[in-house]
Amino acid sequence: MLNESNLPLSKLVDEIYDRLNREVHNGTIVVTKRVTYASVRAMVVNEGMRTSFGLPKAGADVWEDTTESCLWCWEAIFSEMLYRLPESVQTHISNRRMCRSRIKDRIAAVSEMMEAKKRLKNAWIKLGTVDMHYWEDDVISDEKYEKLQMEGSTNSREFENELKEEAQRRTKGICG
Repeated sequence: MLNESNLPLSKLVDEIYDRLNREVHNGTIVVTKRVTYASVRAMVVNEGMRTSFGLPKAGADVWEDTTESCLWCWEAIFSEMLYRLPESVQTHISNRRMCRSRIKDRIAAVSEMMEAKKRLKNAWIKLGTVDMHYWEDDVISDEKYEKLQMEGSTNSREFENELKEEAQRRTKGICG
């Protein structure tokens, strides 16, 4: 229930606590100690890590923030508990983590490119040397975004370098 959940800490603990109590009362699972809200919360905090895979938000509360653009996701920390799982499950969890990491890199690259483009446009507007036709077609972002979407295995570092090279070529063409 913890792994890949996007719920904030309080809602995740509520959900796990309710489900555990429901299954204990139904006899589905048998526990030697009483399950308390505090014990469930401690387990979640000790065994899980909430990570943002989207756009960072300054001052965000890691435990409770629900901003959609942050793409929050809980991950189980590879503790002794996870090493007891079958190897196929461990492999599946590792693959999912790697995919989320790649997605995070790609979102960061696209976001960085868009911010750089905005800063460059604002600088040119202040200097009074901007050609508005250049900004209307958004050739860089459209072409590169499509490439990013089509090539699932694109290395984010290569992608960032391509964006920088393309921006430099376009800048030389306009300014030089």
